[in-house]
Amino acid sequence: MRFYALPTNTEVPAHSKAADPAAVKLVPYDVEAAGRAKQSLVARFGAEVAEPPA
Repeated sequence: MRFYALPTNTEVPAHSKAADPAAVKLVPYDVEAAGRAKQSLVARFGAEVAEPPA
């Protein structure tokens, strides 16, 4: 499997097969709302996905 990452240095050309960032569909994400809900999200993750360590 090949992976074509975009370089972080803007002076380095991207590989011709690298994704076009303008064409990538992103999920809307509210960082502030996630921060306010952190404790409940972590608790839910622990309860539904991963059991907390004993």
